[in-house]
Amino acid sequence: MEEFIQLVSVLFSLSGFGVAQNAKAPSPAEVSKYGVEDADVFLFVDLDPLVAKNYRAFVALRDKKEIQAVPELRAGIDRAVAEAEAGREQAKKMFGVDPVTDVKSFAVWVKLGAGEPTGVVAVRGTFPPTWLDSAGHLAQAQRFEVDGQKAVLLGDEAVARTRDGQVLFGTRALVEERLKKGWKAGKGSAEVRTALGERPLFTVVFAPGPAGRQLMTARAADDPGLRDIVAALSQVRFSVLRNGVSWRYVATDKDGMQAAVLASEGLLDLMRASHLFARALARLILAGVRTHARNEPKLAAIVAREAELLKLVDSMTGDGRFAGSVQKNAAKNMVTVKATGRRLSEVVPVVGVLAAAGAGFAMFGARMKKEGVPPPFESSQAPMAAPVPPIQDRRPIDVRGVYRRAKQKRAGGARLT
Repeated sequence: MEEFIQLVSVLFSLSGFGVAQNAKAPSPAEVSKYGVEDADVFLFVDLDPLVAKNYRAFVALRDKKEIQAVPELRAGIDRAVAEAEAGREQAKKMFGVDPVTDVKSFAVWVKLGAGEPTGVVAVRGTFPPTWLDSAGHLAQAQRFEVDGQKAVLLGDEAVARTRDGQVLFGTRALVEERLKKGWKAGKGSAEVRTALGERPLFTVVFAPGPAGRQLMTARAADDPGLRDIVAALSQVRFSVLRNGVSWRYVATDKDGMQAAVLASEGLLDLMRASHLFARALARLILAGVRTHARNEPKLAAIVAREAELLKLVDSMTGDGRFAGSVQKNAAKNMVTVKATGRRLSEVVPVVGVLAAAGAGFAMFGARMKKEGVPPPFESSQAPMAAPVPPIQDRRPIDVRGVYRRAKQKRAGGARLT
């Protein structure tokens, strides 16, 4: 009961979390400037509208009246915020930047093949010209220069700050190539440009080339299910937008495209249903709260704010009527799906559900730690099973003999009748 009340308290305090507007979202050309044109994997995350806003909301939890009203919860939030702030300060010393306010976005390109993957990461943010000298963990690293641009080695990888203030990390040859004065900015593949054109919070594109496909085929050789998936896939992309999600699947044949159409239509139906399920579950839970409030005085506070709680749940979900489309291009075996609403939570209700579940899990873990209960998988050695006493002065049971004698007995009885 205490944990349930604490979880409801956290729900009331989640109003400050969400996705901020980012008027300065990077353009596709800006993101792709240092990219690998023929990469098999591309990943982009826009941190600017996510990290700073939600970190401030997280720190502000300490001052929420709902949190302060529950001593155990307040203590747990205080500890969590203190640990986060300590980690933030440690990151400033190690990397020379504030991970909350100075890092805006990052993009990753990976090339697959027979050997080790190669690739590069480009991080956008506030990195001063002296950044390499101020980053504590890079102070003792081996230094080198490319056309006047400083760089350091971390094992087989290189780290450098570009002339326009981005930080590159990755395979040394790729980093060196991008530090040269004659470097020509890439445009990115057509699919990457399309994905970035939606100004996503997150996007990932998997478009394996010949070497990447050969690697996938070899890895899937012993798994029939995975082998079928690899055979049907040409490329795939998934994006999380500020107001929804989108994905694109390109198949190798018509059957693969039709399978993608069916899967996409099914996913949209599940997404619509999940909104109503979340709202229905909230009302069923509150019905139970009302029923037991007469014998549980602590539940009276929840009943008193029932309308407010329902409003909060409805704001974290939608009515399932978001705009969704499944477009088919038979000539290219391509399926493109887009689902949008006024805000992300109208399309993906899990945004609110995950936040609540994470808070509940954190509180449960903190309580277990406080009470000295060892976490699962970290308990002391399990007690040994009691040994089976040996059979002494007994003959082993002759199962076959028992069965044979029973059969003979039945046959003799049948002859007598």
